[in-house]
Amino acid sequence: MSPQPRTTIVTIPINKIKIPEVRARSRWTDEQIQFLKASMEKFGLTQHPIVRPIASNEYELIDGEHRIKTAQELGKEEIECLVVEMDEKDAAIANLMMNVARGEQDPIGAAVALKKALDAGMTLEEAAK
Repeated sequence: MSPQPRTTIVTIPINKIKIPEVRARSRWTDEQIQFLKASMEKFGLTQHPIVRPIASNEYELIDGEHRIKTAQELGKEEIECLVVEMDEKDAAIANLMMNVARGEQDPIGAAVALKKALDAGMTLEEAAK
């Protein structure tokens, strides 16, 4: 069994977070987005976006695109994120798992994200799980 990845909570400038073109995304209704915005206005950020370091002071988004975009709409320039040390393969797997677990998916986006994970080295057994 591989060791758990190292994680930390870090405040990151939003412009230093790169949102990959190829990733699984949950489908959100306008109403859900408005609920998220209202929640963030009232309570702040209650669940951190998850990112991984990719370069000096740059990060790649794994999970939390709607939270980041909503924070921007609210005028925030930085956001607290859970930074997880992981490679491209594990990041692709984590993105796929987190978004599929949430419910309704864009099937084309999920298929493209699955291909990205397979191209990064995910095995068919890992995909099946």
